[in-house]
Amino acid sequence: MTHRPAPPPRPPAAPSRRKVLPRLAAALAALTALAAISCGGATACGQVANPDGWAAGVVVDGVVYTGTMDGTLLALDAETGQSRWEFTGLVGEKRRHAFYGDPVVVGDTVYAAGYDGHIYAVSRTDGSKLWDVPVGEQRESLVGGPDHEDGTLVVASSDGYVYAFSADNGTELWRFETGAMVWTTPLVEDGVAYFGSLDKNIYAVSLKEGRELWRFKARGAVTAPLAAAAGRLFVGAFDGNFYALDAASGGELWRFEGASGWYWARALVTDRAVYAPSLDGNVYALSPDTGTLLWVMETAGPIIGSPAVVGDFLVVASDDGRLRTATLDGGGNRRECHIAHRLRTNLVGHGGRVYLGVWDHTVRSIRINDVSGVGTLDESWVYRTNRSQAENPVSDDPSWEQRC
Repeated sequence: MTHRPAPPPRPPAAPSRRKVLPRLAAALAALTALAAISCGGATACGQVANPDGWAAGVVVDGVVYTGTMDGTLLALDAETGQSRWEFTGLVGEKRRHAFYGDPVVVGDTVYAAGYDGHIYAVSRTDGSKLWDVPVGEQRESLVGGPDHEDGTLVVASSDGYVYAFSADNGTELWRFETGAMVWTTPLVEDGVAYFGSLDKNIYAVSLKEGRELWRFKARGAVTAPLAAAAGRLFVGAFDGNFYALDAASGGELWRFEGASGWYWARALVTDRAVYAPSLDGNVYALSPDTGTLLWVMETAGPIIGSPAVVGDFLVVASDDGRLRTATLDGGGNRRECHIAHRLRTNLVGHGGRVYLGVWDHTVRSIRINDVSGVGTLDESWVYRTNRSQAENPVSDDPSWEQRC
């Protein structure tokens, strides 16, 4: 039997109903732009229409490896933003040429899940393709990225299955069927793959043979990747609840019910708090042990990507076009950078910077400066992934110039 504490208090400066409703409407509008959701039953929920590029990538040995909404896998120098190589060899149907999940780097190989329904293995040295394999017979879209452990890649598909492949040659090892589409990036840890599905279940499956170990039933679809720490799993769902589960049994440890929106992004876990970003525009800092609300960072738009930690600062990207910092303890000393384009990206923090993809088809590096305990932001470089003009600015107001 698990312990479920009383719901934590709402934020001290909780918005009034007059403010909550527009925020919820904005969150739903943003999610609709990402995914046409029409839940007609316990297990059925629409499909991704335009999943507008929430990949951030990974930084390894001074290189940023990231996929783009233009269908390119990039290797960029983390310090200068100069291109090391570009991979553009997607083989699925042209209209689905995009990378929306983060790649993984294992040894000399970069693995990435294409929205076109293929897994790609690319040389880390020069970006040449080593192999690619279609995922499933229908080759449905891959929204999340892969994860890896002990020579096995695990990836989820919109066909409702989660697949395991050999990292050496792409041979399929097993597939596991859920009751609906799976849009998440699986979490693979200590021989177990954890993932949620639009069927409202969270699953734990053995990495070796794809055997179900347990499942937990949430009250809404689960698209956010799970986060893990100290034998516990943390994830939010489309029911507006944020859950902590026992990783060994799937038993519920606590839930936080204080958000007014759904959860799309992976939470960030430190020894101080669990930082849970919500489509209601808030990041909730919760006690990892009890789920008690510690503090809240408010933004003016849905938060669709995962935050990052740089030094003593939490860095958050919001769909309102602003990048913000706050201290990890208490959320104070908040500073922001006006990018002026929608931010639907995960953030990757490394070496005093965050790296992010922006709606205007750029990849950017922003330096987080610790000046007297204040996290100011300075742009380091911008890499444009195509030659088109900037698209979909948050505002046509000329005062919305970039200010970092």
